[in-house]
Amino acid sequence: MAYRDHEPIVIDQFNGFYDRGDVDDVPMDHFTGCNNIRFPGEKSFSTRYGIGISQEVAVPLSNVKRIYNYPMNTGNTLIVLTVDPVTGEGKVYHVVSRILTYGPILTIDGMEDIAFQAYGGRAYISPFSTLGEFTTNPQSSLSLVLDAGAGVTAGLHKYAYTFVTSTGETSPSALASTTTVATLANPLAIPIITQGITAPFNSLVNGGVYKWLFTYSRDGITETLAGTPSAPYTNDSTKFVLLQSDIAFPAEVTHIGIYRTVAGGSTYYRVGMPFTPGNTLLPVAGVPTVASGNFINIGYPDDGSVISNPQAPVSNNTQFQQVKVNNIGIGPAPTTGRNVYRTEA
Repeated sequence: MAYRDHEPIVIDQFNGFYDRGDVDDVPMDHFTGCNNIRFPGEKSFSTRYGIGISQEVAVPLSNVKRIYNYPMNTGNTLIVLTVDPVTGEGKVYHVVSRILTYGPILTIDGMEDIAFQAYGGRAYISPFSTLGEFTTNPQSSLSLVLDAGAGVTAGLHKYAYTFVTSTGETSPSALASTTTVATLANPLAIPIITQGITAPFNSLVNGGVYKWLFTYSRDGITETLAGTPSAPYTNDSTKFVLLQSDIAFPAEVTHIGIYRTVAGGSTYYRVGMPFTPGNTLLPVAGVPTVASGNFINIGYPDDGSVISNPQAPVSNNTQFQQVKVNNIGIGPAPTTGRNVYRTEA
């Protein structure tokens, strides 16, 4: 059916609610339903007043931000959210009547709004905070690099960061972990040097007087200061020069630095196993103890070569209790700051 030539029916007066008989019998100037409206004057109506930015209800509650109808088995009630304008703390109340209110049944700092669903007489509330354009947490974790020197307590630490805006703070990023280490104690072990059986040769000066000492390392790179030197040893160039440790090494020590003088000297230079580079630290398993009954031949290299090797360290550089934090995300446009958090050891 075409309605092109249909004349509209103008209703210029509202004469009230008509709820009797068949709906087809309702006069054009009456309504069959009048929900959520008010009557400001004769023969007129308008929508019911809405909720302002903040208002009060008769309970009373102030700074109301959201109201939901909460139908219960015993009748209709209200779920009401208020937000303190100073602290930003959100509180949810259950308003049963004008004189009876329960709550706050939920209090969360920064809660600016709630979603609500009633089901089977129960209330399901989902709180949230509006952060403008900013809705996501940091997507990348921090990159951590240990650095030498004193700093945070030695041990395992976990780090994360958040984005901060004018209205709140996000959840933290994924955790990044690192373990800081305290200074490794200087050696208590002392080299024990003995003369072996006849050797094809050794490289030390015949009749020269030598001393050896140890350093400790737990990574094969950094070292402690040197420990106590060995007793002076007078070389017989026809014999092997054999080295042991007087005691076992600490469990955290992975490498040993062995240093010796030139004949009659007082400066200590690093040495290695025979026919190996003298500028390397030795795995701890390669330096036997007196208790083991084993030895290593330490009569190398010659004095002219050994002075090209590193000298014994003048400082203990095994402490790594500083942490460099990298890869902190910039954050979207509303971000005004970033907070970094870490755990205790």
